[in-house]
Amino acid sequence: MKKIKMKVQLALYLLVVIAAAGFAAQFAYQYAIEQTAHEFTKEVEQAIEETAAEYQVRIEAMNGDREDIIKGLKQELINKLRQGESGGVDTGSTIFYTNDPSSANREVCARIGGRRDLDCDSWGVMQFKIPTIVWYYPQIYGTEITEKEALILALNDEKAMDFASRIIFEIEGGVWNWSAAQNDATFYTTQIPFIRSLEK
Repeated sequence: MKKIKMKVQLALYLLVVIAAAGFAAQFAYQYAIEQTAHEFTKEVEQAIEETAAEYQVRIEAMNGDREDIIKGLKQELINKLRQGESGGVDTGSTIFYTNDPSSANREVCARIGGRRDLDCDSWGVMQFKIPTIVWYYPQIYGTEITEKEALILALNDEKAMDFASRIIFEIEGGVWNWSAAQNDATFYTTQIPFIRSLEK
């Protein structure tokens, strides 16, 4: 009986030790995440300050209406994104699209015959995928959009660029829908908050 009691006590002791170790590990992990987030926030804030200082001269030189300055900075950013996505191609009357499946969709998109997945191709100068437009359109305009309407929007250079701008500046994290932004993350991580700060 004593042996059983000792074994139970030992088992309980081990459970307490394991639980304590697990709690300590969880605490250390959480602390590390918070520190990393804090450091990242400090870096972004510093980069925004540097961007602000760099642009202050340009803003003063523009000597224009604040709204026009903000509009110009947004246009610069969208032009840069367009260049990165489609090489700034002039579509004219042609339909510009690329076979651009995600790694998860490559097998589906390689199939011949059958209905083509809407995530297989990117359309227009901003390289929109149809589901992306369908997802963000109600958030921006408060109304649904059909797949056909989404395709028409993507192929209209001016409307596609305006819609991309609204996604980027009105929806947190919206810019990361574009691989060109991901490839130049530092620029977009600092530039977007900087331009937003001018709107306040």
